[in-house]
Amino acid sequence: MYSLQLSLCATEEARWLNEMSKDPELSKLINEVDPKFPLAVNRMPCNLEGFDLSTAEDPAGDHISAEPPVTCFNPCDAFCVKPMFFAKKRRSIRRPRAQNGNPAKRPDPTWDELSLTALESFVDAEPIRDSRISSWIEELIHHTDSLMSVPSTSQENKVESSDGNIAQLPGGPEWTPLREEWIFTLWKSDSVKTILEAQNNRCSGCGIRVEKEYMKRVKYCDYYGKVFCQCCHQGSKSIIPARILHTWNFNEFPVSDLAFHFLTEIRDVPAINVCSVAPHIVEKIRVLKHVIVLREKLSYMWDYVKECPDAEETVTKCGNLRTLFTSLEQHLLHSLDLFSLSDLIRVHNKDMSALLEPVVYYAKCHIEACEHCKQYAATCVFCENGQELLFPFQLEKVYKCSTCGSLSHLKCQAKFRRKMSSDKGCKKCFQADKYR
Repeated sequence: MYSLQLSLCATEEARWLNEMSKDPELSKLINEVDPKFPLAVNRMPCNLEGFDLSTAEDPAGDHISAEPPVTCFNPCDAFCVKPMFFAKKRRSIRRPRAQNGNPAKRPDPTWDELSLTALESFVDAEPIRDSRISSWIEELIHHTDSLMSVPSTSQENKVESSDGNIAQLPGGPEWTPLREEWIFTLWKSDSVKTILEAQNNRCSGCGIRVEKEYMKRVKYCDYYGKVFCQCCHQGSKSIIPARILHTWNFNEFPVSDLAFHFLTEIRDVPAINVCSVAPHIVEKIRVLKHVIVLREKLSYMWDYVKECPDAEETVTKCGNLRTLFTSLEQHLLHSLDLFSLSDLIRVHNKDMSALLEPVVYYAKCHIEACEHCKQYAATCVFCENGQELLFPFQLEKVYKCSTCGSLSHLKCQAKFRRKMSSDKGCKKCFQADKYR
């Protein structure tokens, strides 16, 4: 993303300089400060053969000077970045080959590809007048893939350009651009002064050095755990994923503009595996554990409902039974602990449990009474009581073996484990191992 932002800034600056070079008065003023800046002048007539400037007079009777005419800007003579630079950069970006006769889907473009596209579209639309602009755009094209590197020394942070000059790349030992990424770390409450010193007195957003007289104006970002200047932190607030997962705290805290944009964009994206990131919070927060149990039941129930022809015609007080399942977000059915920030907010407000409980209730009533669904029921592998049918969603009384998938009563499984002094497997697995 930083490479794209830098490319857009570069094209805007080049476009502004081009516009200034087309204005005779402005280009003359800039040329007084920068003698290499091109001037905007009108083209002299090209057919001057046989015309004596020394004797020529204008209509007013004034003598015309014999000084050679100033050559005006010609778009054909403008300095330009050759298209082969883009072709070389894009040779490695090819469409994936088709597999099994199906065309492969092209992956989403990277930030570097987008920055190259921005530079290429500008070069195609704007003839560049200043050779220096053409030179640093060319260097930018060559080094877009190096903009996000983190050199370990200041020497590694420099690259040699085609004309032998040394170009400075972003990043380095003093400052590195931040990335938009998930952070689940709960930061220590250090003072702003301590954090700023650890950042080499630079803003984490733009890298600008913060002088002592402006230290009181910097602001702390609770998401990145870093300090930002006023331009990069305008006082926005947001919920913090780390505080939710570690302390179940849904209060809003000050965040930088970069963090606020990221958290707003991914608010509805299911990307948080709660049991992996913070397993302790599941046992401590009852409403969260209750929702995970409901989702586990729904995942088993959906296997019955989607195959049952009668489920399409089953109408409940909340609507058609199958529609109740299909209207749910897919990750709620196919994953137990995958949440988005919006999901966690709904869990905290108990809106999620209020949504899932009726679906579980009506699905349970249908499956246990439906003759078609009961054909896929099982009996306990221990007591083999044919009068009692078991379903995997009956988590309160049924144990499902993780190895073979067989069902049994929880109490029967507990007796077997005490007898065999084993915490794994079931009767069916034990018999299979015995006859091998």
